[in-house]
Amino acid sequence: MTPLLTIATAVSCALNVLLMSHVWKLSTISRELSTPQVPNFKYTYPPREIPAPISPTTLAMQAPDRAFAIHDDAAWAALVPYKRGFVRLGPHGVPFSPAVYHQLHCINMVRWAYRGTRDGVFRTADAHAAAFGHANHCFDLLRQSVLCKADTTLMPVPAASARSNETGAATAVVRRCRNAAQILEFAQGNQAFWDGIPYTVDFYADYLNGKLDFFLKASGALFHSRPSGSHWNS
Repeated sequence: MTPLLTIATAVSCALNVLLMSHVWKLSTISRELSTPQVPNFKYTYPPREIPAPISPTTLAMQAPDRAFAIHDDAAWAALVPYKRGFVRLGPHGVPFSPAVYHQLHCINMVRWAYRGTRDGVFRTADAHAAAFGHANHCFDLLRQSVLCKADTTLMPVPAASARSNETGAATAVVRRCRNAAQILEFAQGNQAFWDGIPYTVDFYADYLNGKLDFFLKASGALFHSRPSGSHWNS
C-alpha cells in the first residue's frame, strides 16, 4: 500500500468515526426531545409546594390592564392551563392543584358569575344558582389567599394617579413576583410525564371517606416523582 493510499484510508476512517459520532449524538438529542422530561427532585411527602425551583422576577403592574376585559371569556380561560394545572406527585401519582391555578380559576368563576348576570347569559334559575354557588366558594378561597400572602407592596394613591397623564404610566408599579412561566413549565412537563397513566387508587373517593390523609402519610418519607417498573402502567 502506497503512503498516499495509507493516508487516504486513515482520513476516511477518521471521518467515518466522526460522522457516526454526530449521528449518535443527534439520535440521542432526538430521543431526549421526544420524551417528556420531569426534574428528578426528591421531596418530603406529602409535598407542600411543587418540587421545582421557582426564581423571583419583577413585573410592572398597570391599572387598568385592558388585555383582560370582563366580557373576554377566552382571555380569562387562557390564564388556567390544561386540566386546570393539576399535577401528579409521588409513586402513585397523587393529584394536586397548585394554588395559583386554583386562585386564577376562582377569579374567572367570580368574573363569570358577574358577567353572566350582567349580560343575561344564564337562562335558568339553576344555572344562575350554580354560578353563584361556585363564586361564593371562590370569594372565600381568594380572601384566605390574599390574607396568606399579605402583600406589602406600596400602591399609588388613586387621587394622585388621576392627576397624571392619561397613558396610565404613572399607575404602573414594579412588583417583585415569582416566575409564573416556570410554574407553568413544571405543570406542563408533569402532565406530559403522567399522560395516559391511569390512577391506581380512587383518590377522590378516599378523600371523601377520610382515608386519603392516612394513605399519603403511609406512602413513604422521600421518593422520586415516579419509580420505574411496568406495574405502574397497570
